[in-house]
Amino acid sequence: MCVIDHFFTSLPPAEYLPTYFLIFLLKVVKTLALLSTRLDVGGILVRAFVEQNLCGRLMLLFRNPTHTVLESVLTFVENFLTRGNADQKQVLLDNQVLHHLRLVTDNPAWDNEYLLTGQDRAAEALGDFARHSISWRDLVVNNGADLIPLFEVLRCLLTNAVNLEQESMRVARTIGYLCFGTPSPPFDKLRPSIPILRFLINQVEPDIGERAHPAIKHACLIIASLARGGLDPINALIEGNMCPMLVMLLAHPNSEVVASVLKVVESFLKYGTADQIQVLHDNQVLQRILEILINHNHLPPLEVRSACRVIANIATYQPIQIQSMVDAAIYPSIIQISINQEVGETKYEATYAISAAAKRGSHEQIRYLVDQGAIEAISGGLLSGGYGRRASCFQGLHNILRVGEAHKVDGVNVYKQMVIESGGLARIKSQRDDADVGEMARRLLTSYWPGESMI
Repeated sequence: MCVIDHFFTSLPPAEYLPTYFLIFLLKVVKTLALLSTRLDVGGILVRAFVEQNLCGRLMLLFRNPTHTVLESVLTFVENFLTRGNADQKQVLLDNQVLHHLRLVTDNPAWDNEYLLTGQDRAAEALGDFARHSISWRDLVVNNGADLIPLFEVLRCLLTNAVNLEQESMRVARTIGYLCFGTPSPPFDKLRPSIPILRFLINQVEPDIGERAHPAIKHACLIIASLARGGLDPINALIEGNMCPMLVMLLAHPNSEVVASVLKVVESFLKYGTADQIQVLHDNQVLQRILEILINHNHLPPLEVRSACRVIANIATYQPIQIQSMVDAAIYPSIIQISINQEVGETKYEATYAISAAAKRGSHEQIRYLVDQGAIEAISGGLLSGGYGRRASCFQGLHNILRVGEAHKVDGVNVYKQMVIESGGLARIKSQRDDADVGEMARRLLTSYWPGESMI
C-alpha cells in the first residue's frame, strides 16, 4: 500500500503521462480495484485506503478517458460503497465522488462503446448512493443543475440493450432510488424520467411482457410515488399519455403488476384534482377494477385485496367519487366478496371498503348500499382484526342506522331489525367492554337499543 501511495503522490496529470507511465498506471489501478474486492468493514485494507487518502487520488482518475482506468476506478467505488461502513463511505462523499460520477455521466464526448459502459456503471453507482438514505439521495439529486444527462444515460442503456428485461430492471431500480422517500425530491428534477417510465410500462408484447414484469411493477411503484406529489406530477403523467397504458395494465397476467398499478390509481384519486381523476374515469378505470372484483374467484388474492383497498381509499379520501363507484356497479360485487369470502385479509379489505362508503356516503347512497346487502357485510366486520377496521365498521353502521331513523317505514327504523337479523346486535353487545371500540359499542346500544345497553 505504501508503494501505491508513493506512486500516486508523484503522479503527473493524465494528459502528460508518457506511454510507459500510462501502462504502469493501468496496472496500479487494476491492483487497487482487485484489492477493493477484499474490503471488509473495519478491516486493514479499508482503513489503509482511508488513511492514505487513496480515495481522493483515485477520484482524479475519473477524468482519464482510458476505458480500463475508468472501469477500475468504478469497481473501486462500487466495492467501497457496498463493503465499507457509514464513516468509510462518507470518505467517498468528502472526496467529491458524486461530482466525479456526474462528470462521467454528463460527458457528451464519450461516445465510445466502452466508455458508454462506464457511463452506465456511473449512473448505477449514483443510484446506489441515493438508496442509502434520504440525505444521500438529496445529495445525488441536487448535485448539478439537473438530472437530464443522467436520465439520458439510462435512456440510452434501454435503447442499446441486448438483454432488455435485465437492463430495464437496472434502469427502474436506479430511477426508484432517486424518487422514493419522504419528503420527495423536487419534481422538476425528476420530470425527465417520465419518458423512460413510459417506455418501461409499455413492455407488453407477448414475447417480453411476462419476463419484463419486475421492471413494469417497479416502474408503476415509481409512478405512484411521483403521483403523490399532486397537481404538477400528475399533470406530467397525464401529458405523457400514461393513463391509457396504466389502465390497460390492470388486465396484466401478473398480480404484482396489477397491485402496483392499483397503487398508481390510488395516488391519482387521493392527490389528484377532479379534472385529473376524470382522465382515469375516461379511460374506464372503474370498469377494469370491476372486472377484477367480478372474477375474484379466479384471480390471486393479492390482486383482489389491492382492488378492495383502492375502493376503500377512494371513499375515504374522495367521498365525492362514491357516486362514480355506485354508477359503475362496484359495490354489489365487493359486498358479495365481503359476505362470501372466507375469513382473511381479502374479506377484511372488502368489508373495510363497504364501511368506508357507509361512513361518508349520502342518504341515497347508503340506502343503495343497504339494498345491496351492506348491513350483513358490515355486521360481519364488527369482529374483524385491527382497530381501524373495526372502528370503521362501527362508524359505518352508526351512519346507516341514522339514515334508517331519517327514513322510517310506518314509524319503524327497519335497518335496526336488519342489524339484528345479521347478527350485528350480538356482536355489538359482545364488545361493549372492549378497550378499543367499547365506547362506540355502548353509544350504538344507547342510541338504538337502550333496553339492551344494561343487559
